[in-house]
Amino acid sequence: MLTTKLFNYAIIYIFIFERLIELLINQYNKKIMVKKYAAKVKFPREALQMRIFHFLWFVALLVETNFNGKMLDGFSLYICVFILILAQSLRWYAIFTLGSNWSVDVYQMKGHP
Repeated sequence: MLTTKLFNYAIIYIFIFERLIELLINQYNKKIMVKKYAAKVKFPREALQMRIFHFLWFVALLVETNFNGKMLDGFSLYICVFILILAQSLRWYAIFTLGSNWSVDVYQMKGHP
């Protein structure tokens, strides 16, 4: 049977895995946008800062879970999981809808303001 602690860690690691997949999709779409639209990353420094921020957020999440020891359980856990699934569903809907135009970076396309 799945314990609450194992369930919490599973959610965290699934979320990290999803973010890694998103970065791979981003790299694939970047190649397409550069080739098709001669696009350039508009704010490369800010994009790097956001990646560092996300990485540190995951590190903080794991550290807090390990050292603080407080984990969600019961009804609050199910509400948080439901909200996370809903938010991730909307995120993946946007990724699939935008197709090769989706990116985590902001691009400036040649001939566009």
